[in-house]
Amino acid sequence: MVDAIEDTMRPIPQFWRYETDEKRKEALKKVYVEETLPNYLNNLEKLLKSNNNGEGYFVGESLTWSDLHLLNLLAMLEVQVNLTDPFENYPKLKDLAQRVSAQPPIAGYLAKRPPSTF
Repeated sequence: MVDAIEDTMRPIPQFWRYETDEKRKEALKKVYVEETLPNYLNNLEKLLKSNNNGEGYFVGESLTWSDLHLLNLLAMLEVQVNLTDPFENYPKLKDLAQRVSAQPPIAGYLAKRPPSTF
């Protein structure tokens, strides 16, 4: 699961950090947002649904690294790709992100963490 989420994130640095040509950067971002990302998010949503119909976590019945890593993906999509609601069309992913964010230690950290582009 972590690898699947990591694969979803892997193209982001190509246009966010490494590409210096603005036209090429925008072209890479457009392909990612319109073609690559929806494919990955559809697959993640299907994987989540395969465990308790997506009502719990990616694996088993408790929070795992995979669920935490989903929050990392969400942050990257919001901050580095500038997407307002990346999981809008993926209700199970959106619900999972909200469940994980609501865990007391995580919620406490999120409330205090400084803004960052990373």
